[in-house]
Amino acid sequence: MCEVSQQGSRYASCNAFRPGVVCKNNKLLEFTRHSLTVMRPWPKPLAWRRTTRKPFRPVRPKTVLVPTTDDQIYPDDTIAARVRQALQTFMAPVPADARDEIARFSERQWHMMALFARCPGALDLVKSTPALAFALASNWVFTPKAVTQPLRSARALLCKRQVQICDWLGFPARPSTIHLLRKLRIDNVSIQTLLYFRDALWNEDAVRLLRHCPSISATAVMIATRPGLHNRFSHRFLLDLAKHEGASNQNEFSSVIDWATRPGIFKDNPNRVFDSLTQLLNFQQSCYARGRNSEVCSPELELPLPPVAGTPNIVPLRTGQDLLAEASAMRNCVATLCDSAADGTMAFYRITAPERATLSLIRDDGIWRVCELRGPGNARVSQNAYAAVYAWLGLCLRGFPDGSKETGTVKA
Repeated sequence: MCEVSQQGSRYASCNAFRPGVVCKNNKLLEFTRHSLTVMRPWPKPLAWRRTTRKPFRPVRPKTVLVPTTDDQIYPDDTIAARVRQALQTFMAPVPADARDEIARFSERQWHMMALFARCPGALDLVKSTPALAFALASNWVFTPKAVTQPLRSARALLCKRQVQICDWLGFPARPSTIHLLRKLRIDNVSIQTLLYFRDALWNEDAVRLLRHCPSISATAVMIATRPGLHNRFSHRFLLDLAKHEGASNQNEFSSVIDWATRPGIFKDNPNRVFDSLTQLLNFQQSCYARGRNSEVCSPELELPLPPVAGTPNIVPLRTGQDLLAEASAMRNCVATLCDSAADGTMAFYRITAPERATLSLIRDDGIWRVCELRGPGNARVSQNAYAAVYAWLGLCLRGFPDGSKETGTVKA
């Protein structure tokens, strides 16, 4: 701690930091507007963070250490190149096989690196059952009483059978649990998904629904665990969903499933069961045609202030009437997501240039990120539209949403 305090002492008098990521003296320094995180590299990764109000304290960073795309780093190409170079320098001491396994996870990469560095045998486990290794790396989330030294507990468990690790983490201690965990798509592995998945494994109806799926996504887990949903979708639907999700963004389908849980959607046909994604999408379009959106969303609804300031071409939707108008004009489901917009977990924008589209942002662990960007009828948009949106967000990340003065940020 003294080492970090001495190195960070010259930042102690700062009231704010300039956002960025640099690698200096083999340590990774991550600056946000109000904090500094210092990360020590492999083979003994440790991290500390100080803010403008609090001194250094140990943390587990959520930094993406091995990004698969530039937008995981920063939407601006120039800044992304510098950050990518800093990350490559910092991760150079990590063995190639460990680095490759870390890159497979979209979140908690620091936790995985700490597990590999301090727990012999963790690499074998992640190659066998990635989701189980991910849960073990954050085991304090899954155990009823959090242990004081989670990596020491993980190290002791790695010499045991996988069903025993499952039992300690609260999963059913049976071989079928391992079989289903191995089906969970690694790009969908997250703490939230694993907690819901654990609940599903204790539910025989949910297990029957999932056991025939060649791969299990977060959307499939949501179907199996949400009350009333597993009776509305057959195993054939999950097979069709897995086939489509193999080449598509899961957000495209999770939003449709979320729409299906809204009150009043199945008022006219309470026993409807879907066997394919096409059936559900057709049903959704028929609901739009009947004006079902107005039964779900009130025109008088007032939405919270937008998390990111708009522009003349990117206009935030501020009321229920705005959502209804956008849903009607674009033939999409934004109006049925009014509850998420009202409670501040999602925000919606009308895109008018370079092409007509609807943008949704979602709050993920305190950070606003792009959830979906779709054209009329949920059609795909061009790369120019994505470039315009990320350029706008890039200005907001630097604190200049209108390109001229500081007025907002994407941090919740």
